[in-house]
Amino acid sequence: MRQRGFALLAALFLVVGLGALAAYTMRFTGTQARTLALDGLIDRAELAAAAGVEWGAYRLLRQSASCPFSQLLPALPGNLAAFSVQVQCQVTAGGRLLSVVVRHGSHPGQPDYVERAVSLTLLP
Repeated sequence: MRQRGFALLAALFLVVGLGALAAYTMRFTGTQARTLALDGLIDRAELAAAAGVEWGAYRLLRQSASCPFSQLLPALPGNLAAFSVQVQCQVTAGGRLLSVVVRHGSHPGQPDYVERAVSLTLLP
């Protein structure tokens, strides 16, 4: 009789232990998936910021645009379409300051919100 009680207790312990391990694994896997998705958004935000810097520098250097200006770029193609890109130029003592702010998501605090800011000073 004692052997059966011990086997039942061992089986119960094994089932509870495996259940806890499965729950931990599922939670860890979900966290990893969200992290990978956010990393992808961050990479695309940096690409959108680089596109904004190149656009602003081209406008200033090749099209002789006057500074100051502020412009929200039209939607970028492909995977960057969900990002808003704001390009601003200001005149400073050291030259022209080109600032780019890229946003994805409606407001900070949301799981998919990403914001990147890049600045570039163009010497006179």
